[in-house]
Amino acid sequence: MNKKIVLVLSIILVFSLMVFSGEIKRGGTLKVINPWGNLTNNSNPFLPTGQSLPTGPAIYEHLFYMNELTGEIIPELATEFNWINNSRTLNITVRNNVKWNDGVPFTADDIIFTFNYIKKHPELDLNGIWGKSSNISDIEKVNKNSVNINFSIANTPFFYYITLVPIVPEHIWKDIKDPSKFQNQNPVGTGPFIIEKFNAETNTVKLQKNKNYWIKEKPYIDGIEIVAVNSNNTSFLKMLKGEADWTFSFVPDVDRSWVSKSKDNKKWWPTLNTNMLYFNTMKDPFTDKILRKAIAMSINKQQILDKAYYGIGEIADPTGIVPKQMEKWYDKNLDKYSYKYDPQKAKELLIKNGYSYDKKNNLLKPDGSQLEPFNILVGAGWTDFITMAQIISNNLKDIGISTNIQQEPWNTYITSVMTGTYDTVICWSTGTGPTPYYLFFKEYSSEFTGKEIGENSVSNYSRYINPIIDEALKSYPTTDDFNVQKNALSFIQKEILKDIPVVPLTSRTEFEIFSEKNFIGWPSDENPYCAGENIDADGGKYILLNIHLK
Repeated sequence: MNKKIVLVLSIILVFSLMVFSGEIKRGGTLKVINPWGNLTNNSNPFLPTGQSLPTGPAIYEHLFYMNELTGEIIPELATEFNWINNSRTLNITVRNNVKWNDGVPFTADDIIFTFNYIKKHPELDLNGIWGKSSNISDIEKVNKNSVNINFSIANTPFFYYITLVPIVPEHIWKDIKDPSKFQNQNPVGTGPFIIEKFNAETNTVKLQKNKNYWIKEKPYIDGIEIVAVNSNNTSFLKMLKGEADWTFSFVPDVDRSWVSKSKDNKKWWPTLNTNMLYFNTMKDPFTDKILRKAIAMSINKQQILDKAYYGIGEIADPTGIVPKQMEKWYDKNLDKYSYKYDPQKAKELLIKNGYSYDKKNNLLKPDGSQLEPFNILVGAGWTDFITMAQIISNNLKDIGISTNIQQEPWNTYITSVMTGTYDTVICWSTGTGPTPYYLFFKEYSSEFTGKEIGENSVSNYSRYINPIIDEALKSYPTTDDFNVQKNALSFIQKEILKDIPVVPLTSRTEFEIFSEKNFIGWPSDENPYCAGENIDADGGKYILLNIHLK
């Protein structure tokens, strides 16, 4: 499978957005508001998002970037790729004339080192590069310009996860014995920016342009200033006051409260993901799929969409498949396993399976004891998730269940989610990609979950293990036959509709709002050169590369 044509088109699209370089006004410092709480002076690119500074892709690059909205594949530290050997070998051509920001040349050896390093330290392998489902056997250097990633069996869909690996310099990381604890406060990368200063007192990190960046004409801006705040509301107020150019947090009634205020105020909210209510399936009472289904049937998703997002987006399908993929991949034969909002039927389901009610309409478990109130975890100050939790809490009173809304700042929140100390949590789906396989792989593969509470789950936050799903996930990537692939995904859909480890709530749009008062060149529906990601996601780098002074 030869991707040369796609790559050429991609590089034209992303790196040549402006026809005449003379039209570009250079300079300026971009001001960004990060709404997710206090910053930590840690630039380790292998840590989960939120446990390090939101600067990763600006410093550490990948072999390629895949735009999930358009399907475009953008060459970064590699220039092209080819599947050879009956699609069991991914041959990658290495980009020449790239240097790390300390002046040391980037080489194929850095690629080999990075992939083998995460093999040696599996706690860094957030995307299962060396997991059982990847079928990668080894990575080898062909010559100074070429690397092969070899698979034991064909697995072309796994290319997407290979694009997510940040490449690090061997001459720095070879001496790091415990990378999971390495704070990397002076990061050496190939990206377009370098960290200039971190200030814990003001919760600010400043970056300056990498003057030796391999795309000679970019970036156009001189620097970035990122200020962290603790809530969506604070972030939005700073935007309204003109104190920042860009943020990525939910804004209630965004067209009225932001876009209508000025011709310079813009939003871009593409749909790419799904908001989920996760059950901790390793924790009582959520080990019971009957209770999980009754809760799912009692949540008014339309009310959530209307009140949390002012009707923007769509109600999520119970499978979690995003709207743009439903027609092609959803198995309509599984409708009989699905569920709709119906609290009365939810009560009937519970009673049929041994639950009962006391005189005050409190739900009693099959052993006769009252179901204790449980927590719904959300991020502190995340107004959309807080609204969702409030609605769910009120909805569940209809079936005799009491809950508490638990707010935690980002670092604590994501730690609770990954270590499995939560009861239920509202979070986004961890798997995205061009087909539902990528959703199901990250959400339900047993290789991503901790086997006991306290052990990290890099995804599969519900800690749900199902051998049928594991087998279906293995069969999907071994073929290009659409019917065989759809059949594999149908098995998965059936299992999750029967077991309900999560409740998909609404489609999740990205929440980019920005001002064109100082900078232009932002992504849009007409020019979706990235997938709507924020500054600490892979596509955020392309925003930093394409904006320039007005």
